[in-house]
Order: sequence, then structure tokens, then C-alpha cells
Amino acid sequence: MLLGSSLKWKIEDPHATLTRLDSKPYLVTFWHNRILLIPYIYSQLFPNRKATTLISPSRDGQWITSIIEQFGFSAIRGSSSKKAIVAYRELLAEIKKGNSDIGITPDGPRGPIYVAQQGVFRLSQQTGRPILPLTYHIRHKYELKSWDRFQIPLPLSEITLVIGEPRVISAELTEEQFQKEIESLQNALGK
Repeated sequence: MLLGSSLKWKIEDPHATLTRLDSKPYLVTFWHNRILLIPYIYSQLFPNRKATTLISPSRDGQWITSIIEQFGFSAIRGSSSKKAIVAYRELLAEIKKGNSDIGITPDGPRGPIYVAQQGVFRLSQQTGRPILPLTYHIRHKYELKSWDRFQIPLPLSEITLVIGEPRVISAELTEEQFQKEIESLQNALGK
């Protein structure tokens, strides 16, 4: 919380998404290397919305879980590489409850960096929930030497928060159209 409040924030919302959000849950996507500020951003922009995040069952995932819980988030532990089926079922159950946005890093937990995997798209197809791209760009930062080049903003740095346009992924897409949706999300999240 202290780090987030020390930063200089600018919001880019080219589709006026913030003014059009309705009460139904979204599948909120952000790159793995930007997970650090997402709980703070969420608490500031969406203080009355509940959020559940898919977090890796690794030791690092436990650390992240303890942080997000301080912001009122809940976690589903699993990933595309570990406990995938169990985690997917838990996500579906949470979505069916209808009272919590779902946060997903489409390139996590092992990458490759900035390459979206299919899970969030399949969830949107199966549930009819829109995918909401959310990203930020840090002017002055430190990048860890991890697979995702995890980003840590330096105090007083400028942050540009970019809010994308929500999209429901049709269940009737051809493989080519599905790949275009993946590319569209990757472009919306940037690098």
C-alpha cells in the first residue's frame, strides 16, 4: 500500500471502460511481471468489487497469496502446469457464484513472457464472462532476473495504468479467429 501511494499515477482508458463497468464479474488479465501493483490498483479503482486470483501452488505463490489477502483478495491455488484441472474447476465454481472478478496472468506461472496461454479464453467461452485487460507501464523500475523480468517500481516513479476494452470470447470461433483473439489480448497488454 505504501509503495503504491508513493507513485505518480496516470490512467489511460481509451474505451471509457471505467465508466461502463457493470456489476457482473470480469476475467481481469495482467502479465505475470506486473502482479505486484494489481492489488493496490484494484483497491483504488474498484473498492467495492471482490476479486479472486489464480496463484501458482509454488512457494513464491504462497508469498503472493499472503500479500493479496491483505487487500481482501482470495486465491485459487493452481496453474497451467500444476493442479490445472482442479484449479480450472475451482475457477468455474467461483465464476458461477457470480460475486467475484477473477484475476489471471495469462503468461504465468512459467511463461514464455508476454505470451498468453489459452486458459482465460476458454473460461470466457465457457462462462460468457468478458476478459478485461489491465496493465501498467513504469517509468523507473527495477527488473528481477527471473523468467518474467518481474517489475518493481522505484519510489516516486511515474506509472501509466492502461485499461483495455472488455471482450467476451465466442464459443463459435475458428482456430484462426481464436489465435487472433490471443494476439489481440497480447497487444492490449503490451510489453
